[in-house]
Amino acid sequence: MLVALKSLLSEHVNVVVALEKSCRLEVWRAEDYVNMLLGDPHFHGLVATVDRQSAHEEMEDRSEHVVDQIACQATDRIIAFIAGRILPGDAEIYKLAVQASYQRQGIGSRLIDRFLAMARDRRATNCYLEVRPSNKGAIAFYRRHGFIEHGTRARYYKEPPEDALIMLRQGEIGR
Repeated sequence: MLVALKSLLSEHVNVVVALEKSCRLEVWRAEDYVNMLLGDPHFHGLVATVDRQSAHEEMEDRSEHVVDQIACQATDRIIAFIAGRILPGDAEIYKLAVQASYQRQGIGSRLIDRFLAMARDRRATNCYLEVRPSNKGAIAFYRRHGFIEHGTRARYYKEPPEDALIMLRQGEIGR
C-alpha cells in the first residue's frame, strides 16, 4: 500500500472533519480549519492518503512506502491527518487522527515524525499536545514518540466532559 503524506489544504477540510467524527475527536467546524489555513501562517497540517483502488485491496503486504506530494489527486482517499501550530520555540499538535482500519500500521508515527521535523525546521524546540487521560492508547503512542506528562487542563473536553493531560516533547524535536 502506498501512503502519501501531503499538505493539508482547504479542499481536504470536509474529509478531515468527517475523520474527526469517525475517530470520536472533538470536532472543529470546517470553516475554522479554512480560516486557520488561509489566515494563520503558523498553522500547519498534513494528510495521509492512499489511492482509492489500493484502499480496497487486502492489506496483506505490510511494507508501506511514503512519498511527499503537495496536493491530493482525485483518486486519493484521506485516511489520516495531523494539524497544529508551529512558532519559533514552541509547537503544538492540535489534532491527530487515523481511520480505524488503518491504525497500528505506522501512519500516525509518520505523520507525527513529519510534523516534528517541520517544527524543527521552523526552530521550535518544544512541542505540546493535549490528550484525554482516559485515552491510554494515545498516551502510550505519544510516550513512544518522546512526549512526557507535563500538566493538566481542568474540564478541557466537553463531550464527554474530561480534563486534558498536557504532554510535552522537549529539546531536539524532529530527530
